[in-house]
Amino acid sequence: LAVVGFVLLFLGAAFWSLVGGNEEFSTTFNDSFWISWGLFFDPGTQTGIPASDPLQVRVVAVMFSIFGFIFNLTLLGTVVEGVRTRMWRYRAKYSRISTRGHVLILGWGDKTLPLLCELLASEAKASVWRRRFCCCCRRSGPHVVILAERPVAEMEQKVKMHFHFEDMSPHSISFRTGNPTDRTSLLKVSAPMAADILIMSSSVCARESDMNIMQIIMALGALPGDRQLSADIFGEVMNEQTVRVLRTILPSAEGVLARRHVGRILVLRTLVPSVGFVFLDTGSFRRGNSFHLVK
Repeated sequence: LAVVGFVLLFLGAAFWSLVGGNEEFSTTFNDSFWISWGLFFDPGTQTGIPASDPLQVRVVAVMFSIFGFIFNLTLLGTVVEGVRTRMWRYRAKYSRISTRGHVLILGWGDKTLPLLCELLASEAKASVWRRRFCCCCRRSGPHVVILAERPVAEMEQKVKMHFHFEDMSPHSISFRTGNPTDRTSLLKVSAPMAADILIMSSSVCARESDMNIMQIIMALGALPGDRQLSADIFGEVMNEQTVRVLRTILPSAEGVLARRHVGRILVLRTLVPSVGFVFLDTGSFRRGNSFHLVK
């Protein structure tokens, strides 16, 4: 842009000299360059040129005023966009989500989007049950925070697109880019203050996925002593042996063998459709059926 600006300035000075200038600004290089500067960076300068000046002088003034106006808009837009991008990077890197009693999801996997739908649907159903017994209960849905090694814009776009087809609103979901195995990243999403922590499987390989979950559990257990965890922790594991390992690392951690149970439901839907559909209905909060334990 700087090169383009200098070229246009010199072109303006050259055209001003070619058209002969006027009484106030002659055709010398000093006067031509000064009027070119004024026309280019201050479009209002053209209004100071008398209407009695030759037509070619007025045309050059209007033409380079328009070029200057477009250049200034482009320059300011570039500067603003650069500052906005840098501020967004600083916000994503150094900001902190200060909240309490939220649901924290660590990692991003193929079950993240369905899990978000189920979390919001379960809270919606629970609020309906609360209103049946107490008309004053109007508690809003849970605040869900997602920490994953993905760009925030990408996660927001995927969630919005998925929720659009599910006719749901993602207004209570916050996103943060970071490494779930890093204690600093965990503190930035208020992990010690979370009510529930859900760790997603992020790899197709069972061994790599379980190793990553164990690293996250160790990072949670290594948080500073004055910020000990009080949340229930659930991790999606692939191997049954990993469940015992998670309990050994952190007693409040529980491994969930989700793939095995999902596979059984799919097999039942094929072999015994009626039983399979019953499990499918009772396993989702969005289908209107669920189990309720009453004392």
